[in-house]
Amino acid sequence: MKYVLIILVLALAVAASVPLWGSCGLKQQYCTAWCGVRHFDSDIKAGACEARCAAERAGCLAGEGVTAVGDALDRLEQPQR
Repeated sequence: MKYVLIILVLALAVAASVPLWGSCGLKQQYCTAWCGVRHFDSDIKAGACEARCAAERAGCLAGEGVTAVGDALDRLEQPQR
């Protein structure tokens, strides 16, 4: 029983930390799955929650694009050797 409890706690810790280390797609999948669990009795609330997840993914992708462009500009500004 002790091992089952330890595995359960580790699984919950990993699931809770997905938004911190996951890619944009993984974060959206986690968010959408959580919407299904959280709003299992209301399709309207689940749909609104999933729309929020999609908006968060769009913001995440935009942030990744800004970071990539910034990195590319930094490389261009470095003097050529």
